[in-house]
Amino acid sequence: MRCKFLLAALSLLVFAGTAWGEEVSVDFCIDGDMDQLCDEEFTAYVELDGLTDKNLLEVAFEDELFIDNWDDYLWAVTIEGYGYDLLPQFDGPEDVYLAEGDEVYIWYTGWMWYSSCEEGSQSQDSTESDGSQGSDPGWSSDSGTGSGSGTGTGPGWNPGSGSSGGTGTIPAGSAEVKAVSSWLSGYTVEVDGVPIGIDGTGSDVLDGVYTFYVAGNQQHKIKVDHPEFWKSWEEFFISGRRYTADIDVPGRIVPSG
Repeated sequence: MRCKFLLAALSLLVFAGTAWGEEVSVDFCIDGDMDQLCDEEFTAYVELDGLTDKNLLEVAFEDELFIDNWDDYLWAVTIEGYGYDLLPQFDGPEDVYLAEGDEVYIWYTGWMWYSSCEEGSQSQDSTESDGSQGSDPGWSSDSGTGSGSGTGTGPGWNPGSGSSGGTGTIPAGSAEVKAVSSWLSGYTVEVDGVPIGIDGTGSDVLDGVYTFYVAGNQQHKIKVDHPEFWKSWEEFFISGRRYTADIDVPGRIVPSG
């Protein structure tokens, strides 16, 4: 009788331990230069209980890639399918629920471009010294570059070159963003809470496409606002890159050049 009791208790402990410490095999894909290709791929076991996005980053960088100080220079990351596009040090760890065989896709890691980011910051400083980007939160210029009126840079501005975008030179220290929609037009574009322009006003064509610039190597909140609809994104933008914000479909702002 005592033996049966001990066996039952042992079985219960084993079952509880398995449930409490359940692990699943997860596939990691790390894109180090935002070209939508995996620069590092590996499979690792993660414990489900209390799993957060920060735990996944620790598994990827510390356990698999042996990078202990990753959080000192890791700027922005997205785990595909979970919508966590901010680093834990910005918004705090978020719970993640995974199943066997799920993929964790880390869009941008940072260690491959850390030095270029520093160079981009210097380039931006030299631009600021002549006031070419102005001191206001956003501004417009038919020439696409403008002359500005101050020494600082705002979160975004409209180049005033119509809706084409993607063909001219991107100003130093900046990234180009093109908002596109096949059904919504006349919307207001905001960068970091500041309206910078309206689709179809000035030299811009009323066609649902609006091209603008944001300060590069920074994270920005982009919002399109209309009486019938609004949508927002929060992304990290790299100097010299072009991005497309598709208003019509769910998902992130994606690199386009």
